[in-house]
Amino acid sequence: MITFNDFYHDKPVEVDPHSGEPLEEGGRVYTIQDRIKLGRRMKKLKNRIQKAKARKMKRKASQAVLGKRAQKSARNVFKKRFGQGKAYKDLSAGQKQIVDKKVNVKKPAIGRLKKRLVKVKRKLDIGRKR
Repeated sequence: MITFNDFYHDKPVEVDPHSGEPLEEGGRVYTIQDRIKLGRRMKKLKNRIQKAKARKMKRKASQAVLGKRAQKSARNVFKKRFGQGKAYKDLSAGQKQIVDKKVNVKKPAIGRLKKRLVKVKRKLDIGRKR
């Protein structure tokens, strides 16, 4: 069973179920079946994840955690851009696959945006602690 720490920090290397190759961070393009399976799993774990996230947000974030938060924000910027301005969650599963493929092509740009967003995330983290 996946725990919040696995989900948020040191999750094991994911393997593509079709090719068996290891996947890079954020490099997964989910099929419709994968999305349904992941949705069921997360529905069961949502309360546990929320509580763990609330506990983690009370602590000062490390540089690695800030980097992950910044990378997630950078990916979301590109998802919104490639989703024609619509919210990613409102897109159909097929549209999400297309958007994810386009986002994966932009990994270098995501890395550059991540470096700029780390400072923003650090300020937000410090502001939350006050």
